[in-house]
Amino acid sequence: GLCLLLSSSFQDPTASASTASPTQESKCKNCYDGIVPVNAVGKMNPDSWLYRNSLLKERNIKTLCLCHENEELIAPVQLPPDRITMTKDGRREIKYTLYYRVAKYIGPAFTTFLKLFNGVGPAPTIRILPGDNLIIDLVNELEDIKPWVYRVLNEYRDPNITNLHLHGAHIIGINPGDNVSKLVLPGNSNRYNYTFSYDHMPGTMWYHTHWHGATAHQTGQGAAGLLIMEDPQDYPIPNYLKKMTKTHEIEMVLTHLNLIKDPEAHGNNMTDAAEISGSRLTNWTISGTNMDITNSTTGETNMILVNMQYIPYVNMKAGKWYRWRILMASVQERLAMALVGKEGASCTVQLLAKDGIYLTDAPRIVSNIILSAGNRADVAVRCSVVGSVAVINKYK
Repeated sequence: GLCLLLSSSFQDPTASASTASPTQESKCKNCYDGIVPVNAVGKMNPDSWLYRNSLLKERNIKTLCLCHENEELIAPVQLPPDRITMTKDGRREIKYTLYYRVAKYIGPAFTTFLKLFNGVGPAPTIRILPGDNLIIDLVNELEDIKPWVYRVLNEYRDPNITNLHLHGAHIIGINPGDNVSKLVLPGNSNRYNYTFSYDHMPGTMWYHTHWHGATAHQTGQGAAGLLIMEDPQDYPIPNYLKKMTKTHEIEMVLTHLNLIKDPEAHGNNMTDAAEISGSRLTNWTISGTNMDITNSTTGETNMILVNMQYIPYVNMKAGKWYRWRILMASVQERLAMALVGKEGASCTVQLLAKDGIYLTDAPRIVSNIILSAGNRADVAVRCSVVGSVAVINKYK
């Protein structure tokens, strides 16, 4: 097989291990996934709603153990539908449920809490077909913070009010569809109902929160997932691409997790959004209460994560084509991904689609995969010989 190291945006993939001491590494070895009691989640503000919310104490929360480096890439959870039925007019109706809730995140440099869909990062992948009637129930399980502080529409505000946006989908922008002005208050839910046309182009879209004033705060910390409209069997793409998509597809969601405020008080959009909007649980400017800086694997705190993992790898068979579906779920950064071979290894990269639209001249050979906030890229990758290839960022 061929090993691909998927590098963070700001650090050489071979340089991170030296920053962690044996004691720090042991912290990561004791990390585990699962559901844990709230009183076992480590340091945090005793005034936090987690300590006062008896319902949540009974429910417990999910722990995401993602502090290791150089582990095999874990595919996003594939969200199973609640039901699939047929409407009277012959459309397939497919229903999903998303729960917006808290999870404990144990990362390579810090441990904190994040607000995520279904308590996982990245959010679960949702798959549909052209012509589908898609129903999504969004349930907001976050704290009801009162009194609300009035702010201008697009200033940081309302950290726990949320809603849902299907980014890249050609659908109606009013109720009951993709209305980004719809409020889903804490403790409430909303049913979204989207009808896709039969001639909607299949491709890689994504979904994320979109309440104005809280989008950067919520989406930036991982409330985003892939929405894949699959190719119908009769869709006019080459057979090799159909086979590649069915058997050799790799999903990658890139998240820019920068939670540390500059010591000289220069913030970033993550810490500023949390602090200004009044988020209690995810206010990362309060060190030691809402987050612990552990440096368990690295001292790097400003990083691009792949499926919320730190410098993972992908095993690929030499000579085989793979389809990568890549989402840049950052709200701030940009990338120019390039594959750099070691010891004679090399790969061919062909761009198939950009932002969910197949290229008219696909497959197009490219040297870099350019991604800004919200961009998607579908690429075909084939590596010629057994070896190691690093995926690096050419933007500096």
